Amino acid sequence: MTPLLTILLAASTTASTTTLAGGEAGPRRIGNHSPAFPVPTNALGFYMNYTGFTYTNAARTDGTRTYHEGIGPKVLDMIANADTHIILSVFLFDNFYSEAPVDRDIVGVLTKALLARRTARPDIHIALILDPSHAAYGQRISPAERTLRAHGVDVFYSDLLSDLKKASALGVRETLGGAGRLVDTLTFNLWGNTSGAILNAIKLPKRFDDEYLSLESAYNASLMKANHRKLLVCDVHGADWDALVATANPHNASAYHVNTAISVRGEPARYIYHVLREDMQHSAGLGKRFAHWHDDADRTYRHSLMTTRFPELPPGPTADVDPSPRAASPATATVRFVTESAIRDAVISLLNGVEPADEVRIQMFYLSFQPVLDALLAASRRVDLPIRLLLDANKDSFNREKDGTPNRQVARYLLREAQATGGKLEIRWYATHGEQNHVKTMSIRNRLTGRTRFTTGSANWTGRNLDGVNMESNLVAEDAPPINAGFDTLFDRFWTNADGVEYSLDYEVFREAASDAKWRRGEKPWYLSSF
Repeated sequence: MTPLLTILLAASTTASTTTLAGGEAGPRRIGNHSPAFPVPTNALGFYMNYTGFTYTNAARTDGTRTYHEGIGPKVLDMIANADTHIILSVFLFDNFYSEAPVDRDIVGVLTKALLARRTARPDIHIALILDPSHAAYGQRISPAERTLRAHGVDVFYSDLLSDLKKASALGVRETLGGAGRLVDTLTFNLWGNTSGAILNAIKLPKRFDDEYLSLESAYNASLMKANHRKLLVCDVHGADWDALVATANPHNASAYHVNTAISVRGEPARYIYHVLREDMQHSAGLGKRFAHWHDDADRTYRHSLMTTRFPELPPGPTADVDPSPRAASPATATVRFVTESAIRDAVISLLNGVEPADEVRIQMFYLSFQPVLDALLAASRRVDLPIRLLLDANKDSFNREKDGTPNRQVARYLLREAQATGGKLEIRWYATHGEQNHVKTMSIRNRLTGRTRFTTGSANWTGRNLDGVNMESNLVAEDAPPINAGFDTLFDRFWTNADGVEYSLDYEVFREAASDAKWRRGEKPWYLSSF
C-alpha cells in the first residue's frame, strides 16, 4: 500500500467522538470504557428468558418445554413509556430465518410496538441501528425495515470496516474495502453505483432468506465482523433515560433462546445514548448505503438529524468513584458500560479479583478466549468453593446440528487443567431442545463481605468478541446485590434441576474426546464461530 493511500484510508476511518462540556472527549461509537457511575440499586433491573423441559414418560421420549419470558415485557414497557426518543441497536432482527417455522413473531410484536408509540407520540424520534447482515451484506431491504421507514423510523447500518480490529493478521479484506470506499468517495459514488450494479447482477446460487446473494454480498460477508450489540435506550417522560443491555436478539428464530438482560436508569443510560448517537452519526456520514432514512425525510431533515432530533445531552459525572463497599452506601451501586476490547479487560479484571470467599457463577454460550481461560483457571485455584460454569453444548443452531465446538473441547481442557493444578471447577450443560443457552453472564458474590460483581451483555468469551473484531457491549455492575441475587437464584435452579424440571445435564452427557487443537483453530481471526 502506498504511503498516500495509507494516509487517506486512516483519515477515512477515524472514530467520531462526542465532545462534552469543557472540551473533554465523551463516548465514541467504538472502544468505550465509561466512568464508574454511582446509581441507586433500585435504578437497576435484572431480566431473564429461560426454558425447562418436563418429561412425561419414564423412557424420556416425550415431554413438554416450558418457557419464561422476562426480557420482552421490559422492552415493550420501555417503548410504551418513551417520551421523545427510542434507539435500538441489534445484531439479529428481521434476518437469518430458521429453517423450521416459528410460532412467536417477535419481529412483528416489536414492530407494532414501535409503530404504536409513533402513533401515540407523532413527534417521537425512533431509530434502528442494524448489522449489515440485515441487508444481506448488500442491498436487501427487509419487510420490517420497509414498514418502519414508511412510518417515520430511520434505519442505520453500522460500519464494520472502520475503527474495528482487523479480522485477519494481514487485514487484506479491510484494506481492499477501504480502498474501494475511498475510490467511491473520490468519484462521487460513481464507482460504487457502477460496480454495485454489476456485482448485484451476478447472482450466487445460495439464497439469503428470499433473495439471492451477489458477489458484493459475498465480499462484505467475508469480513466476518458484526455489530453484535443488543441495546435499547429510551427517555422516560422526557426527564430521565433508561437503557437495556442484553444478550438477546429480538429475532423470531431466536424466540426460545435462554438470555439475560440488565436495565439501568440515569447517567449510564445517557452515556449509552451518546454511544449509539455516535454510531448513527458515523453511518449518516457514509451515505445511503449506511443510512436508510424514512420515506418522507428531506434534505433539511437529514442534515439536522443530529442537532435537532438526536442532540447531545447535558454531560453527567465523569470522575471515577471508588467501587469498594466502604465508598458506597448499601443502596448505591456502581455501573460501567464497556464495549469491544474493554469488555475483555473488564472480564479478566473481575476474574483476577476473585477472592477465596467468592462464589462464582458463569453461564455462557461460547467460551474459548485463552487469556480468559487462564484467568479463570487462576481464580479456580484461589476459591474455597468450586467455580461453576453452565455452558451451552453447542449442538443447536436454528434447527441445525453443530459439532460442539468450542465449548465441549474447552470444558475438557478446563477440567483437565484444573485437576492438574489444584483448581476447583464444576461444569454442567444447559439442556437445550433446539434453542440455545445464549447467555453471556458472570456473577461474583462474596459470602463474608456481601460484595457483589456482575457483568452481562452481547460478548461471548471468544477472541472475536473480546478482542475488538466485533462491535460488542456489556454492563458491569458492582455492589448491586439484587442483580446478583436475581441471577444466582435462577442459576441455582438450573444447576439442581429444581421442581423436577430438567434445566441442565451432567458434564458426562457431552464429554468431548476431541483434542484441544479443534477449538484452538476456532480462535484464529478468520474463523467464524463467535456469533
